[in-house]
Amino acid sequence: SGETSIYGLYACGETSCTGVHGANRLASNSLLEGLVFGQRIVDEAHSMIYRRNIQLEEILATYDQEDQLHVPTGKRLPQQVRMDLRRIMWENVGIIRDEQSLKKAARMVDELNGELGPGDDELQYYQVLNMLTIAQVMIQAALWRKESRGAHFRRDYPATDNIRWAEHLIFRNW
Repeated sequence: SGETSIYGLYACGETSCTGVHGANRLASNSLLEGLVFGQRIVDEAHSMIYRRNIQLEEILATYDQEDQLHVPTGKRLPQQVRMDLRRIMWENVGIIRDEQSLKKAARMVDELNGELGPGDDELQYYQVLNMLTIAQVMIQAALWRKESRGAHFRRDYPATDNIRWAEHLIFRNW
């Protein structure tokens, strides 16, 4: 059905980790998977009665303490940081990568994290902050995985290693 553990949140395609194609997914296979499972989600979601928009204030109110919120320390606008993040990930964490490019990306993303300023739009700030967090997790997972798998190729580990790496990496409380 695509339902996640969060009420009203559904996932399909690559983010749902269905195992239909996994890391070996190439080109249009993900489109077919998204289409099939997307329709299943639509069918399931129609049965949901409770629907509403969640406001940013509601999300921020869920934090127990002010210090749990990320306080911007940088001066750069979120849209500037987003463009740099896109370039860093494309150049260093793409389908072909190695330890050197991944470590370079990790340093650059850490720097961007410190440069991120609030800008004029609080929602855009938090979106970019989340993108930076996801980038850090992706980079760390790629550094840990000492192999090539499917369409993801590490120049320094060109072989697939099912003995050590035929498993999912799970991050908690990043």
